[in-house]
Amino acid sequence: MNETIQKHDFLFELIEMFKALDYKKNVLKEPLTTEERESWLELKNFLHLRLQKKPGNAVLPKEDDHREFLRVPVTVKATFLNGKDLADCYLKNISGGGVFIDTDNPPLLDSIITLRIFIKEKGIDLTVSGCVVWVNEKPSKESSFGKGVGVKFVGMSITERKIVNELVNDALVDQLFEKKS
Repeated sequence: MNETIQKHDFLFELIEMFKALDYKKNVLKEPLTTEERESWLELKNFLHLRLQKKPGNAVLPKEDDHREFLRVPVTVKATFLNGKDLADCYLKNISGGGVFIDTDNPPLLDSIITLRIFIKEKGIDLTVSGCVVWVNEKPSKESSFGKGVGVKFVGMSITERKIVNELVNDALVDQLFEKKS
């Protein structure tokens, strides 16, 4: 029992260290020192591997070294506006840089969409713009993604970055400590 609590506390400390560095880097957009950058990258890769090992988290790539943001699996209902068309969707993963949207009506590559994320229980009502950077129209058995699109956030304010950061951090803790996200 004590060993389990110690592991839990150690993981929590690592998450807190990552969150502090990630906030500086991706919310405040302040440069990290070389040492901070190395720590951030090691922590991001460690957390990514922990997430990847969890059953049902096939929506994450096996390797994540090149990404500037930690992607975390979620299941969050949202809506997006593509031109004049409003569509319901589910977010399947989220990072400070974007989301994967599971939808039967994927917008075209390079489309600019407006995404609304509303989570009443958490008091979150966020509307952000994003550019469709990847379209998965026909999922295959080899792909862990359903039909949908990868969207890169564009033009976010610091307030919007803070809210997205909070969503990512909440999902990270939920995933690693066995809560539903």
